[in-house]
Amino acid sequence: RTLGAQVDGAIMTIVGTVTGLGWGAFGLWLSTVTSTARLDYGAILAIFLFVWVFAIACIRSYYIRTYQLVICAGISISYTCLADVAGPSVSWYKLLNYLIPWALGQAIALGICVLVVPDAGARPLAVALHQAFAVMLVSRK
Repeated sequence: RTLGAQVDGAIMTIVGTVTGLGWGAFGLWLSTVTSTARLDYGAILAIFLFVWVFAIACIRSYYIRTYQLVICAGISISYTCLADVAGPSVSWYKLLNYLIPWALGQAIALGICVLVVPDAGARPLAVALHQAFAVMLVSRK
């Protein structure tokens, strides 16, 4: 990939993952904040999951470039609202179990793109244009 595409992808996936985890954490907190909410925590989490999936589906259908953002937001909200939710309390540690490997993967991919195979993206086009202008200058003389 080009460097710009990798940075753009990293930003989109960061925004998607952070918003998905944030919305899911808010849903987890809201589903356990009172004893009444704890009785129906599954319904509250299902509503949070439905609203978020509906919102990201609408965003994805309108803005074509948000694919990476929407995929990461969907995976993170699914993990947050569906994994390890049984029991009387929330395991907040599960957010770190998701976030740490994901951040390492982002850092490795971005590091390889920047350090090992840096590609500015427009070099072949710039070389072709330079050669075309050189041919025009030679033919003008």
